[in-house]
Amino acid sequence: MDEKDLLKVNILNIVGTDFQKGKQMGCEFKKTVSYSELDTIQKWSNSVDSVMARAALNEVAPHLLEELAGFAEGMEWNLESVLKTFSGFDLELPPMGCTALVDHSGRYYRNYDFHHKLYDARIIVNHSEQHLTSIGFSQHRLGRLDGMNDKGLVVGLHFVNSERGGRGFLAPSIVRIILDLCSNVDDACDFLYRLPHKYCYNYSMTDASGKSIIVEAGPQGCNTITESPLACTNHFRSEGMRGWNRENIKGSMNRWHYANQLLEPSLQPGDMFQHFNQPTSPLFFKDYDHFFGTLHSVVYSPKEQTAKISIGANHETKTISLQKVMKEHTLPFTEIEGVIEPGE
Repeated sequence: MDEKDLLKVNILNIVGTDFQKGKQMGCEFKKTVSYSELDTIQKWSNSVDSVMARAALNEVAPHLLEELAGFAEGMEWNLESVLKTFSGFDLELPPMGCTALVDHSGRYYRNYDFHHKLYDARIIVNHSEQHLTSIGFSQHRLGRLDGMNDKGLVVGLHFVNSERGGRGFLAPSIVRIILDLCSNVDDACDFLYRLPHKYCYNYSMTDASGKSIIVEAGPQGCNTITESPLACTNHFRSEGMRGWNRENIKGSMNRWHYANQLLEPSLQPGDMFQHFNQPTSPLFFKDYDHFFGTLHSVVYSPKEQTAKISIGANHETKTISLQKVMKEHTLPFTEIEGVIEPGE
């Protein structure tokens, strides 16, 4: 890895029918994807059954099949290949890390930790007349790493374990489906209990009412933890689910304890955010070569419908108002830049 890498995150305003939005993203992907990125994605999807992927999406989120059909046309690929590669059903991914907390005022803070070469580097405002409109960081274009919809529901994923996988959806596709279809944490919780899960993940959530929950989910089932305020990292905490954790969860436990300490004093929102995007913070990581470097920090405010975003460490933050974008149909800016530096 270079001593310093400039990381540019593009912001896309996606409007139209599901097919039209998919085609727009497919055209954009075709223009920007690198051969190495595409090769990696296709290697992960070699074992995916496109027939099963189609059937699973048709059952829980048929509108995404229309989006994938448009994506295929925009990429000039056949639909079966797109289903295998981008449906998020039965796909394999390396582990990723994330820390999130919901403070006493209902704001949702989150860091996403992974490798910058396998990062979409896309924020998508997905407008919809048939479903809910949302803003979030994309993964494999169709999925979302975290996001907030226009009802104020916020959700983010936290990898737990992939050693005993089942047959089901990968977490980014699940986050996307929740943002499209669910209005609050109760709806999202019910939905998570009905979905088939590929791997073990935590889903941290809050909504405009101020309620916050964690759903521990995997092929074996689900469990709900209701907490306000809330802190969530990369391990299961409930007695019935702890047996599905990875053998070494020390790092995740340390981050969870540190995040909980932040909830005790009455920190101002700006001070809290510094604990996420400052490079000296125990919540910020630089081990990019081992898939554990902080790529983005974000604060979603369900009541104000805003997303405050920072890329890399301690760089300029920018704020997007979802309601303003929905009203004016334009973005205040189209990219955010940051510099990421590897650790020693």
